[in-house]
This record gives sequence, C-alpha cells and structure tokens, in this order.
Amino acid sequence: MVEKYKNSLFGNIKNKLSDWLDLDVGQIIPAQEIFRFLHSVKGSAGTLQLCGLMAITEKLFDGLDEDSERVWNRTELRNFLFELIEHTYEYEHFDEVETKAKPVRDSQAPLIQIIDDDISMLILLKDLLEDKGWMVITNADPVKATNQYFEMQRDCLILDIQLPAKDGFQILQEIHLHNEKYFIPKIMISIQNDKQSRIKAFKMGADDFIGKPIDIEEFIVKMERHLQRKKIFDHSVLIDELTQVYNRRFLEDTLPRYFNNYKRSGHHFSISIVDLDHIKRVNDQ
Repeated sequence: MVEKYKNSLFGNIKNKLSDWLDLDVGQIIPAQEIFRFLHSVKGSAGTLQLCGLMAITEKLFDGLDEDSERVWNRTELRNFLFELIEHTYEYEHFDEVETKAKPVRDSQAPLIQIIDDDISMLILLKDLLEDKGWMVITNADPVKATNQYFEMQRDCLILDIQLPAKDGFQILQEIHLHNEKYFIPKIMISIQNDKQSRIKAFKMGADDFIGKPIDIEEFIVKMERHLQRKKIFDHSVLIDELTQVYNRRFLEDTLPRYFNNYKRSGHHFSISIVDLDHIKRVNDQ
C-alpha cells in the first residue's frame, strides 16, 4: 500500500517541476511558492520514509527564506532544483498498485476533516483513517475548508499550519470564535515542529500537535483516543441520563444541519413528534 503513496508523491512532484520548467522566458516564480512546495514534499517524504528525497529537500531549504521577496526565473530554478529533478526522474513505478475495497462503515462512524495543501499527505491520511471504518473529508483549499467546517459538525479536525492564503492558526482562531459551545478535537500537524509553534497552537485551541514526518502507528493511536474522548463528551452532554435518549440540546444542534443538508443536496428527512400517555408515572418510577 505504501508504494501507492510513493508513486503519488513522485507524480505530483513531476507535475509541478514540469509546470515550472515549461515557463516562458521572462516568467517568474515567487520564493514563497517554492518554499511551500518543498515544505509539502519534505513532510510526505519523511512520513513515507523516503530518506534520499527528504535529505535533498532539507538541503534545499537551507537556500530558501520563506519571507523572502525574491523571484526566480526558469533557469535559476532549474539550477537550484537540479538534484531534486534528477532524483525524481530516476524514480520508476515497478508495480501496479492494487485497488482494494474499503471496509464497511458503521452508520455511526465518526466524521473527520483533514485540511492540508499536500495532496499526497491527504491521500495517505484519508486511506489510513478510512481503513479504520471512519468517514473522512479532505480539503486542500483553506478558505473553502473553513466554510465547509461550519456546514457539517465534525468529530475531529486535522489541520496543517503551512497553508496558502490562510494558515492553520488563522483557521483555528476562526473556529474557536464561532464554535465555542462544541467540543471537537483539533489536531495540528506540521513540519514546523518547534516549541514556539506548538505552544501557539495549544494557546489557540488545539488539542494535540503532531510533527511531520508523522509516525503512522502513533498517529492512529492518538486519533482513537481523541475520538473516544469526543464520544464520552457527547454522551454526557447530549444524552438524557435517565432515559438514555437524545435530549433537547441534541435536537437544537442537529436539526439545523439536516435543513442545511436538505438545501444543499435535496435529500429528504423526517421528523416524528410522539406524545406518550402517562409519562409522569414512568418518570416517577
């Protein structure tokens, strides 16, 4: 299975390099765009244990400044990225990737949202989590992802720091301001794994911080733990202790989501109002 993700990563790298190397004379690329590209490659390479590719990206990072205003032309970029180009085009796909069926999901499976502009990382994490029987939606566009977050209530959010247009800290702040009454575990992931970034993430409402490259086994264990905490919290807040059925707060939280889904998809739903005779005697007992 890992080979599929390696192939996907190298395919994405080749596509980006081809776009840059096919630029017309005089066209330029901002340093920030190159920095984000190498940041994504490094994170995926480490997770997939592609040591050679990770070593190359680490060396290239030394020649870049994220905040630099420099622009690169085609020739400069080709010379700068030559080692990465050479390494990428030597990689060959020896085996066809076998497509396997997803496991059957429980109807009450948790819904997880992943926001990361690294497409290879999105594919890898989505497949890993879906193999657990969980539902996963992925977003590479942080602006669309934030809007989508408020449309449907998640059971967990996985969020990268380094994103174009709007970084992970900004998204975390927006969610915290508009969604304070819900408990949704928020996990920050980033190759930017310094103490200052971790502290900032926790201060802004993150429940966990996982550095890239990601240890897959540890990642899955942490996800299981966060989803268990979410389930316990929801049960204590949304379930009536006496009857063990959903309470009024659950209705108030859930009904707007059903209406929003109906407006978006046209899928019908039903509401049943039941009047029970002599319910006072049941409560008294």
